[in-house]
Amino acid sequence: MGRYSRLRFIRTLDPDRDHERISNMVSRYEFPFDYRLGFEYAVMIDNAVPSISGLLVKTGQFRDHGQKRFDDTMLFEYELKRAGLDSPHGRTAVRALNTIHGRYDITNDDYLFILASQTLGPIDWINTYGWRRLTGHEARALVNTNRRMGELMGIKDIPLDLTGFRTVLETTLRDRARYQDTNRQATESVIQTIARWYPAPLRPLIPHAVTALVAPYLRPLLGLPDPHGPLEYTVRTALKARGRALRLAPPRPAHHPYTPHPNSYPAGWTIAQLGPGHGGRSTESR
Repeated sequence: MGRYSRLRFIRTLDPDRDHERISNMVSRYEFPFDYRLGFEYAVMIDNAVPSISGLLVKTGQFRDHGQKRFDDTMLFEYELKRAGLDSPHGRTAVRALNTIHGRYDITNDDYLFILASQTLGPIDWINTYGWRRLTGHEARALVNTNRRMGELMGIKDIPLDLTGFRTVLETTLRDRARYQDTNRQATESVIQTIARWYPAPLRPLIPHAVTALVAPYLRPLLGLPDPHGPLEYTVRTALKARGRALRLAPPRPAHHPYTPHPNSYPAGWTIAQLGPGHGGRSTESR
């Protein structure tokens, strides 16, 4: 299999009918690292809206259980999609997620914004730092997959296409994003969690590197300072260089799709363990 063989196959599929199959190949084979980083970046964007950051701070999940909260967010997205959103497994994951969300007073507008950010975050990240840009075919499939996920979550007024998702994101940031101290608190908790992924000597550098990747217009909304000197250029250039280097790498083998290895669940996890109030360290592996 050549570097672009999977892309040629993707182009034979229908992004409306085969959207989950295409999304699976994009997120688990073509761009597994970049897809996850884009999804994680979306968590930062969400903190720019005070109603969202306020709830995160109020629950204390990122502050007190940052790694598990991060892992659970990623794992729910994985479990919802890995066997198909409408599969029995996907429906079980949806019910579990809806039960958790049902404990909180979350508006449809906030759900829409988060859905938009978590759809566009991976797309924009891949197009900026990936080894190639997504085709319109692939982006449409990702949107269609997340539209269906949103429908199963009971979200209303979901846009029909990429342009509509972009409108939701930009309109919300324009009309509702403003600085509030909960934005800073939630963002600092996320950054502290990310820093703990790295060896202790590197941890003081991580907040600066993460800040360098946040869009300049978002930094004041999140209470983040501008990075010092050439750091922003250096970090972004390094990630783009990595993407160019990956063009020369072999494609991910068909028998080896991306599978999460979350720190909170070193022995595996079950859907029942995901969410607040549930512990990790299951004996079931994925």
